[in-house]
Amino acid sequence: MRYAVLAAALLGCSSSEFAVAGEGTETDTGTAATDTGSVAVDSDSPPLVDSGSPADANADVAPCAPLPMNPPTVYVDKRTTKAAKGTSECPFATIKEAVAFVASLPSGSGKHTIRVAGGAAGAPLVYDEPMLVLKWQMSLVGDGQDRVTITGGGTCGDGQCMVVMEGGSTLEGVKLDAKGLAKVPLALGPTALTGVTVKATGVVGTKDEKSPAIYVDGVGAAELGPDMRVTDNGGPGVLVKNIFSLKINGANLFNRNLVGIYMQGGRLDLSGATEASKNRTIGVALLAPEKTAHVLDGLIAVENASTGVYVDGGASLKLRRARITRNDIGLMFRFVGTNELDLGTLLDPGNNVFVGPAEPNKRAGICLPAMRAATTAPARGNFFSACPPTSASMLEDVKACDTLPSAYKDIYYAAAAAGGETPPLDLTNCGVK
Repeated sequence: MRYAVLAAALLGCSSSEFAVAGEGTETDTGTAATDTGSVAVDSDSPPLVDSGSPADANADVAPCAPLPMNPPTVYVDKRTTKAAKGTSECPFATIKEAVAFVASLPSGSGKHTIRVAGGAAGAPLVYDEPMLVLKWQMSLVGDGQDRVTITGGGTCGDGQCMVVMEGGSTLEGVKLDAKGLAKVPLALGPTALTGVTVKATGVVGTKDEKSPAIYVDGVGAAELGPDMRVTDNGGPGVLVKNIFSLKINGANLFNRNLVGIYMQGGRLDLSGATEASKNRTIGVALLAPEKTAHVLDGLIAVENASTGVYVDGGASLKLRRARITRNDIGLMFRFVGTNELDLGTLLDPGNNVFVGPAEPNKRAGICLPAMRAATTAPARGNFFSACPPTSASMLEDVKACDTLPSAYKDIYYAAAAAGGETPPLDLTNCGVK
């Protein structure tokens, strides 16, 4: 079955495969299609242009002043023709030089920002770099993901990585392009007291199913967004192996990957108009251990080949203001142990849309393949094809949601375990789209 294939493909991504084994120096020598919708624009990326010829090298021969002892900001511009000092007038020519300089400063010297110059919109400067390791209190800030592209990478564990972020680091304003190779563009390793933050960053072009665009393995917290454009990758857009929590906020795109967002561990707190659409299997997969409480508010999961939101393994889910349409199945939730499903209450209605004009899910808006006896989950204030929603109990020979009959129902459910012939949901105050 498709979920078994997915698990076999992704569970092979062990944390050891991407553990940092030092700053490698190996280098390797995808663009997102236009995605229309109600969130951030996933525009066609321009061809990578290594352009921007500097002015005549003899035009400015003034000597370069040295950097101060503890500079808060260092600069990078590959077009420079001056002696590399890291100042705005005499920037480093490579990001590697700037990262190495900041890493050499004494411990406790405070926060440092590396500013990377870009090209014009439509003609980004391309920095082909070895693997970059951003350490504590180090920020890498580019002129914009449409103006700065980073390629290259180096060895990390048994694989290849482009940028590795340790706890306390930040990244924004660049695009990481794996250029169709088997590598991890961005690896995050938050620690207990120091998280990592990434925003306004594009991540594209990984080759195969075992190459996530963003790989997260740590014990602290990570934050993504707004304006993340994680699209057109062979593997998952985000694969979380282990973490305390992942926060995704604002308008973001996790489209046209194997899976948009894949949580093997940790808690997901998603808010804002984040889109996980047109992925080759699932929009958002929540397979974290039992008692993990995920919150999705404002998610758009449309046209995923399999399921919009897939919850298994005992995780709990609170879903609000989501649009989950035109998938094969909108929401799959499996009751395991003491986990809980909250689709809307009297004081906090769900306002989730599982169907719309000319855009229903193909087989089911909601599928509940396993239930606990006497369970009635709150599901007030949601939108279906009818009110009360159309529903059917799952046949005895139907063992999973991916073997449902082709006839559409708003809700399929395992009636035998629930002990009734109506959906085990409180569907009060439903609406029709």
